[in-house]
Amino acid sequence: MIFCFAALKNTRQQNYINGGWTIDWPHKFKVAGTTFTYKRPKDEPESLEALGPTTEDLVVMVCGCFLWTDMNHIGLIGRRRRCLYSEQ
Repeated sequence: MIFCFAALKNTRQQNYINGGWTIDWPHKFKVAGTTFTYKRPKDEPESLEALGPTTEDLVVMVCGCFLWTDMNHIGLIGRRRRCLYSEQ
């Protein structure tokens, strides 16, 4: 069984969505000058959407584990519309 969740924070490590060992209920979040819509439908992948632009750089993470193996994917959304991706 795979359990994954999206998380959003800024580059100063301030958590906005699903941070600090807490999974938020799906709803709309006002973050960095825009509105993010977080959806987590039953039996479907969750989603995190925003039209932008943002007023600060944000870090988007997809975190989870498969049995005993951890996987973490981190992407950085910049105010200048760049997107960096790294896998840890």
